[in-house]
Amino acid sequence: MNQVNGRTNSPTSQQQHQFNLSLYPARNLHVGFKNEYYVNKLVSKSNHTLFSDLIIRYTWQKRKIDFETAWNNIWNTSQLSLVSTSAFSYLESSYQLRPMQVLQRVRFSF
Repeated sequence: MNQVNGRTNSPTSQQQHQFNLSLYPARNLHVGFKNEYYVNKLVSKSNHTLFSDLIIRYTWQKRKIDFETAWNNIWNTSQLSLVSTSAFSYLESSYQLRPMQVLQRVRFSF
């Protein structure tokens, strides 16, 4: 809870929960899952925001080539709001996010 110019703002809260998982089901295969969950109670609004990314990487060791597929922003979340408060200020930021995307990469090592 904070007060600016003698005016008391309603209480704000922000929670961030993270869950990351990396699996190696085979010697040359990596599967990674990254998840972030935000719970915000801000002056302007309250919201829940979920982000998830999935990555699958296969390494062909004989040829030194990596094949990678990344699926970013799986839930197609469009906006993130964050808050920063102190004894002297209240700052609320809202970010417009890129839409869901799938990216295929091929990397060569020499």
